[in-house]
Amino acid sequence: MTAWISNSCPAVVHYATGQHKELLELFGQTVVTRQHGMKDPFDPDEYEQPFISPLLLRAKRLGMEIREFKRPEFEISPAAVQFADQQANDKTIMLFPLASRLERIWSMAYWIDLSELLLNAGFQVMTCLPSDRSLGEDFRGKKMIGMGWHFLAALMLRSRMVVCGCTGPAHVAGNLNVPCLCLSGPTARGAIYDHVPSVRQISGQIGCEGCFFQAAQGFRPACFHGCRSLNSLMPETVYDRILQNLA
Repeated sequence: MTAWISNSCPAVVHYATGQHKELLELFGQTVVTRQHGMKDPFDPDEYEQPFISPLLLRAKRLGMEIREFKRPEFEISPAAVQFADQQANDKTIMLFPLASRLERIWSMAYWIDLSELLLNAGFQVMTCLPSDRSLGEDFRGKKMIGMGWHFLAALMLRSRMVVCGCTGPAHVAGNLNVPCLCLSGPTARGAIYDHVPSVRQISGQIGCEGCFFQAAQGFRPACFHGCRSLNSLMPETVYDRILQNLA
């Protein structure tokens, strides 16, 4: 999201390290390794206001008036492009089962069931995991373990769709204009995806979805260990939505 802002206003630079630094540099952002300047204060209530773009809100907090936001440009290494051409095609569905927070992780049993539904329908399923976990043994199809963002971005561009639970892959797919379905529990759509139409969201329907981790919206201590709304989604429901989005 901040890449859209800084691509529209070069005065913005980012403080980042590790994978965040790699990701921002992929989209041509200026990254510093020592923090300075203004932080972006976050108020989740603002993102639920109708007809207000989260990009406009963040830019306004930074004191900028931006009339038109520009999609971030990107430059992927030739080696990553060549690798993606060998590994993915227009039948490839990329799955990102893990997330940065437990509250955003859909049941692994459901991810495996979804993978089987897609494989049985003739899709090539590519499961992406951050490290060499034994979890990968339970998924059939291709596995991409510990891949950097240049390679993951190249694979997204070559694939048919990205399916994820964490917002990170959804942001990358959205910036690349790649179709993406994000399985969301506590995450409110208005705070994340409204500026990227290629990203669609699916949530459970038990009344607390989109709480954005706020107690006033129903977030409880139990939610730290798994989101009931997210896990009320059945694999068959997600599979049907994937087919609808591809149609």
